[in-house]
Amino acid sequence: MAQARIEDGNLIVTMSIKETALSARHEFTVPIDRITGVEVIADPMAQYGSPFSGEHTLKVVGGRIPGVLDVGTYRTDEGLAFLDIHRNQPALALTLTGGHYHRVVVGLADPEPLLTELRRQGIPAPA
Repeated sequence: MAQARIEDGNLIVTMSIKETALSARHEFTVPIDRITGVEVIADPMAQYGSPFSGEHTLKVVGGRIPGVLDVGTYRTDEGLAFLDIHRNQPALALTLTGGHYHRVVVGLADPEPLLTELRRQGIPAPA
């Protein structure tokens, strides 16, 4: 399972060994000033079980077991998106601007403290 923390104006996400193998990413940094929306998704597998429903998508790199896990980078109509979601695990979903990804959705054991901190810093729910 991924870990995330806020440090020096950045949200830093560190992937587990399994997630690193699937996604070809160990850690990435998202500058907080590029986050335009944040929310917690209680059941991301239900929302993204069929990745980005309604959008044309192409998995660039990653691994997927339908209904169990989805880890990797997708090319969508809006640009690149990164998913690291697992069955029965809530996720922190970020909408971004001006960077590599337009959307990042990361499963975390407890995303609420990060949501609270990002909202405290003035980041709203996605429009």
